[in-house]
Amino acid sequence: MFFSQPHSQRQRRNFLFWILVTISLLVMFQCGKKEPEEPVVAVVGNRTISLTSFQRGYLPVILYGDKFDSPETRVQTLDYLIGDKLLAQEAEKIHLDTLPILKHVRRVAEHKAMARHLYDEWVREKISVPTEEELRQAFERINKQLFIRHLFAPSAEAADSLYALLESGRMTFEEIASRIYSDSLLASNGGALGWLEWGDLDENLENVAYEAPVGSFTKPVRSQYGWHILRVDDYKRQMIVSEDDFQQKKEFLKNRIYERREAVVSKQVMNEFMEAQNVRFDREITRPVFNAIIARRSSDETLPPEEQLGSPEREFATLEDELLPYLDQMLVTFAGEGWTVREFLDRLPEMDRRHFYGNLYVGLANMIRDELLGREAKARGYDQKPDVVEEVQDREDKLLSQLYLQSLYDTLTITEEIVTGFYEENWRQRYHGPDSLWLQEILVKNKDLADSLMYRLRSGANFEEMARRYSKRSRLRGKSGDLGWQVGGQTNFDQLYEAALKVQHNVPVGPVETADGWSIVRYTQQRRYPLPLDSIREKVRQDVENYRQAVVRNEALTKARSAYDIDRHDDVLNLIDEER
Repeated sequence: MFFSQPHSQRQRRNFLFWILVTISLLVMFQCGKKEPEEPVVAVVGNRTISLTSFQRGYLPVILYGDKFDSPETRVQTLDYLIGDKLLAQEAEKIHLDTLPILKHVRRVAEHKAMARHLYDEWVREKISVPTEEELRQAFERINKQLFIRHLFAPSAEAADSLYALLESGRMTFEEIASRIYSDSLLASNGGALGWLEWGDLDENLENVAYEAPVGSFTKPVRSQYGWHILRVDDYKRQMIVSEDDFQQKKEFLKNRIYERREAVVSKQVMNEFMEAQNVRFDREITRPVFNAIIARRSSDETLPPEEQLGSPEREFATLEDELLPYLDQMLVTFAGEGWTVREFLDRLPEMDRRHFYGNLYVGLANMIRDELLGREAKARGYDQKPDVVEEVQDREDKLLSQLYLQSLYDTLTITEEIVTGFYEENWRQRYHGPDSLWLQEILVKNKDLADSLMYRLRSGANFEEMARRYSKRSRLRGKSGDLGWQVGGQTNFDQLYEAALKVQHNVPVGPVETADGWSIVRYTQQRRYPLPLDSIREKVRQDVENYRQAVVRNEALTKARSAYDIDRHDDVLNLIDEER
């Protein structure tokens, strides 16, 4: 969790977008370094919201919400963060801060915050800054695409054997690919990776590929995944490039090279760290324990992130009783110690939910990793860093706020009478079916005539009179063009209905080409009918619950605001612009 790097194009774009749209994340991600006296955005009772704390809450709003960075969005976000601080202090009054789940929240938040300091020390300091020569080489490569085939081997010995086969001429590249790959596509296409651009390959493979003669296979080369033999079959080059092009791309290339090296170093560092811990599972114990968890875990994997931590604790309240014979058995050993089943169950709420619903072995290994990283960080005093203490407090306050609100929500009662009343008051805005429109039409066979009639209508001509004179629909000929009431999804005139619905009543629209000719249409009346309550009862009930919870939250905040001093510094939010 702590040392993973963005590995998809979408993740990279999101990261860069945040850099451009909000503020530099150096304060947040580069070891948590802050100025000696960091600006304060707000003081709420005995809580303080620093600029870094605000940034931490603002990030998901911009990246994953439906809002853009703006002064209004910043103020709204600050309002919400102030609300969390108010409600957290209210939660402390009724001792919700003594709940066991807070222990897990503190530990996870502290590990996450301290890990950034370790990351800076263990990874970033080991990454070399790209040289001018490397940047120019990268610029040349981004303008050249290669068509590459490859043979993969898990070890140097296996790769050498494949290379010997190729050199002897006893088997072709394609024949070997058909033998070694279980992937049907790679087996059938001769190991073809297709047209690749700079950045698509591991850096070691890339260095070899871009220097390889077309049509010749390379010697075995190692990547972070194993060993490879490459063959470049063709290339495409962008011929017209200039020094200006290089200068414009220079910063992008520098960031991209750094990012690639960072990903390799971080993976190497973590692999070496975990290998040294000698993690060993007792399969005879993990099997019944994990089976019990799998049998009991909820099928609901859609909880929002803020509700995920602790949900296993609710789901497995009596799990210890079921695993009583195993509680004191050693489940896993590492670094000269281990966790019993009891110790694992105590930490189960801290497991990443993706692993909780996936591979429990990976989830447990990651929990051990985070524990050991936390110890390393504490040994360096990172738990006393102001940014670490602040982040732990923010995470705890967010959960305390949610727990406090939930304690209020649990007192709400939603009866059938309340649901019915909400439905009757809101059906026109929320629960109506497709509108019913009284349509009138003028149908002609010729578009030029239709255009002429449309012009005359816009000039004030009478619609009904022109319908009686010109409309060619047989059953309406000589009449005022009434098609009658038409309902969306239940009409034979879908095109006309949709066209009329887009304008105001009595306003003609068209010409619309139909199977019968060219139509000019308008609606003169509109009716709206409710959807049957029985068909949407659960949706209405959920809407009632959401509405009443919003009311309760607003009432709780109004009460809390009168109980605590609030000192806002909205002007500090402008520092975001200055840091861009």
